Amino acid sequence: MNHVKFASFSAVIAAIFSSCSVYYTTSQVDNSLKSSINQANSSIGNLEYQVSLMESKYNEIHCDQKPESVKKADQMFQEVKAEMAQVNKQKAELNQEYTNFQNYTQGKDKIVSGTSEFNQLKVTRNNMKMQMENLQSKCNQVVAKSQNVANHISQNVVPNIQQIQVESYNKSFEASIKEIENGMNTIKGTLSNNKKEIKEIIQAKEINVENNTQIEKNLVALDENLNKIEQLKINLLSTFNTFKTATAGKRTINSCSKEWSIVTETEQKINGYKVELDGLVNSIKSNLSQIQSILKK
Repeated sequence: MNHVKFASFSAVIAAIFSSCSVYYTTSQVDNSLKSSINQANSSIGNLEYQVSLMESKYNEIHCDQKPESVKKADQMFQEVKAEMAQVNKQKAELNQEYTNFQNYTQGKDKIVSGTSEFNQLKVTRNNMKMQMENLQSKCNQVVAKSQNVANHISQNVVPNIQQIQVESYNKSFEASIKEIENGMNTIKGTLSNNKKEIKEIIQAKEINVENNTQIEKNLVALDENLNKIEQLKINLLSTFNTFKTATAGKRTINSCSKEWSIVTETEQKINGYKVELDGLVNSIKSNLSQIQSILKK
């Protein structure tokens, strides 16, 4: 009897210990792994965005004849892209580990010790830990090299290359045209009033033929100068449209690019127009002054 009881007790103990096993719920493990994956993907996504911003700024340095500073920037940027390719490769490997986990735990709500899934989970965790560490190291390298590129560009490239912002340049063009238009309107208004006063004075005073002829010549010269200013505005508009057509779709133009010639040619023309306009204004003032001198006699 006692022997039977003892045997029964032993069986119970054996049953208890045979049922003592470790397990993880699949959802808990999945949430933990997914959190790590999402964090890594988010960090890499932000890094890719920062690199793309740098690439955008870098691409603005378009040179047909590259100085050594730009050649070095090219090399440094290619190194950044190579490092970024390694980051994306390791990112893909990390995501594949998570996909593998989903595959071998599909349809299972628990991962129990002693099963193949439990052993696979150990491998997955070790692999992901190592991959996360490698990713962190690679990301740090990308950040450091990207900063080196940015520093090199700001310190050694930008100071040695002239650059214009096309949009700002166009706005300055429009301002110059507006300035000429306003100047023309002011001059026309002033001349109109002056001509009226001059004619009234001529009618009221006895002016000899010689002086009257000189006044007429000055009045003709005033009209000619107004026509020249009108033509100047037309020339400026033509230059403006030529520049806009040649630079359509461009945000910036650098002095080391072929397009820079259109910038220098345009600036030369604008400066010429300004000198011409100043000369015409001075000529108008001189004509008016001569008329006033005659009328005071």
